[in-house]
Amino acid sequence: MPTVDFTANGTWTRPAGATNVVFHCWGPGANGLTGSVLQAGDGGGGGAYAQLASSPDVGTFDIVVGTGDSGIDSQVNLAAVVKCGAAAAVSSSGGTAAASTGTIKFSGGNGGAALFAGEHGGGGGGGADVNSDGVVGADATAGDSGAGGAAGGGGDAGAGGKGGVDGGASPVAGSPFGGGGGGGDRDTVGGAGAIGHVRITYTIDEAGWDGELITGPGCITAASTYNWNHTVANASNRLLLVGIGIFHATVTVTSVLVNGVAMTVVRTKVLGASRTELWGLVAPTVGVMNIVVTLTGAADGEATAMSFNGVDQADAYEGEADASGTGGDATVNVVTTLANALVLDYVTSSDIAITVGAGQTERQNTSCAGSTGMSTEPKVSPGTVTMSWTGIGGADTWATVATAIKSASAIASGGGADGNIGPWTMGVAMSQP
Repeated sequence: MPTVDFTANGTWTRPAGATNVVFHCWGPGANGLTGSVLQAGDGGGGGAYAQLASSPDVGTFDIVVGTGDSGIDSQVNLAAVVKCGAAAAVSSSGGTAAASTGTIKFSGGNGGAALFAGEHGGGGGGGADVNSDGVVGADATAGDSGAGGAAGGGGDAGAGGKGGVDGGASPVAGSPFGGGGGGGDRDTVGGAGAIGHVRITYTIDEAGWDGELITGPGCITAASTYNWNHTVANASNRLLLVGIGIFHATVTVTSVLVNGVAMTVVRTKVLGASRTELWGLVAPTVGVMNIVVTLTGAADGEATAMSFNGVDQADAYEGEADASGTGGDATVNVVTTLANALVLDYVTSSDIAITVGAGQTERQNTSCAGSTGMSTEPKVSPGTVTMSWTGIGGADTWATVATAIKSASAIASGGGADGNIGPWTMGVAMSQP
């Protein structure tokens, strides 16, 4: 199932054909309370969890991710299509299901209490998850601080931090996502609450394509390595492509490894702080593959992996092209010489909102420090395919690359109908660790 994860604010545009969209959100945890001269602090509360299935209409959604100790709810859209309650900035009370919006809701665990007139802090409350409430943090005792409460069931929420020990261990921060910080020991600041999280899952229903899969977590911030997993289907004549968008004028990609196997450059283009790179690997190994993109330095960006079957293994690409500009439409022309091609483009822009061109199927459209987008368009007959993205502001730069993917069994010109022109099946991972 396609997955997009956000650990920072952003926007998500529903791809054409996306159905069964489900929004999940985890609220942030609270900081543990600061101890006084006479009294240690209670543990911070854990964040709540909420889930909501949306309507099938295409749209763009604003994503808000609450940071630890902010008291800001994680939510989708300012109108709170779905909202998961945050624990207050510094509070022993967990975020509540009652303060959340959704069809499935669970509360974060409360922080544990410090020992009255004692020296040890209480444990932070656990974050709520898809199956249950977060667990209450343990109270401090005369001999030790309180342990952090466990996360709710589901596997994505974080546990609370252990409280501080006077003259010993410092209070522990809550674990992502949504764990409350441990209470401070006497006269000590409490542990930090953990960040919230928003996840979107959906399926793609598009005539003519079999076995599509789109996954991915969201925006990458100030990292020199992008790392995620992508599943390659067990089918013949495989190809894996990785598009990388970097919002930096000088940082470039030095390597892309798939379970340690090097990919090769298909095409690159840069203008200003908009850098686009497309890398490929013919015949990748079947199964869950770890993709590691290494940069020359830390930079904001995005990366998307897309795997295909039924591709010409001796000569997978033709018509590779690139273009760049400022403002207007990001347009690139790809010339195909064989029937039954699939044209793919990937664009990076300093504009934070772009729109896919008519006739193309949007595979991803992510707004971070700028925007990136990937799309495909089938080409039955040989000729020129124009790939474009619109809505780019006059002062914003863009760089785009594209290639035609050659079928292992090209059909006669004019064959096929309704976009069903080739034997490909696809798995797509929209990913930012």
